[in-house]
Amino acid sequence: MHYKSLLKGIGLTILFSLVKSKNCDYLNKYHAFYRCVSDENNVPYLLDINGSFNNTVLKDITKLTTIKEIAIYNTLNITADFSILKKLKKLKTFYYWGILDDATLKSISKLSHVNDLSLQSTINENVNLKPLKGLELKKLSVDCHNYEVEDSNYLVPKTLNIFADTLKELYIGDCLIDEKENFSKLTKVTYFDANGWIDKKIYKKNCSYEIR
Repeated sequence: MHYKSLLKGIGLTILFSLVKSKNCDYLNKYHAFYRCVSDENNVPYLLDINGSFNNTVLKDITKLTTIKEIAIYNTLNITADFSILKKLKKLKTFYYWGILDDATLKSISKLSHVNDLSLQSTINENVNLKPLKGLELKKLSVDCHNYEVEDSNYLVPKTLNIFADTLKELYIGDCLIDEKENFSKLTKVTYFDANGWIDKKIYKKNCSYEIR
């Protein structure tokens, strides 16, 4: 009887989780600015958001509990609390284009299941990664969105070291990096690609990395 009760309980738990999870149709009211992709079983796994959104939209997204990858294009520079998405336990990949201020990065740092993070600044600002401390990233891409050296944004020195214990792949695009940066602690990184306004002398101790 004990085992039957246990199996019954497990069955009800699985059934409840299936009922609780929504599919892409749940977001139809937001059709103007989102793209949701499902697998052959109609299970959502990828979501793109472009344009207008708010915390209510983010809360609705958490109903799609199977989502593994989210890309947010914050073209309107909207202030939002991305920590709402921490309910998505399967979320591993997060791409974000927009303002990279401390508040935004702190909210992203709450997405503890994310291990693949891509950030791209869309305004003139230096990028300080310290608010992301706590994420156990394996892959990181940072693009400061610089096109003219006179207007270049800095990747704040020594902030990459907060990922030294886990980071394996690193890409830096169009960020100005000064001589105070030190990548020697990133001993687990096996792939490193960079372009933009970067002094290659910085990498003299890391000659095994690929530098463009």
